[in-house]
Order: sequence, then structure tokens, then C-alpha cells
Amino acid sequence: MRDFSIQHYGVSEVMIYVDMALLNNKLILAYSIFINQADLLYISAVSLIVITTIENKYTTA
Repeated sequence: MRDFSIQHYGVSEVMIYVDMALLNNKLILAYSIFINQADLLYISAVSLIVITTIENKYTTA
């Protein structure tokens, strides 16, 4: 389910990692396709790897 953490905890998965002090340069986020702009800022602040986002042409609003 795409919004599980938001529905159950009120925050995104990335914010859970931030709150638990797990978001650091050793964490690997694979298949993180549902991150928002705020999440991307947190990730890019600790990441040593260039992050590339790909827009899914099948996503509907």
C-alpha cells in the first residue's frame, strides 16, 4: 500500500527514518518511488549519491 505509513503514523517513511535517526549515508532506499519533495530534501542532505527521479507516465492524480 502506497500511503501505509501516512495513514498509520501520520508521516512518510522517510520521516520515520529521520525521527528514529536511521536516515544517514549508510541507509539504502531501494524502490523509493513515492517520495515527496520534503522527503527528497532530507535524503539529499545525507546522501553522497546523486538522486535521479523518474516520472511515471502511468501515474494519475
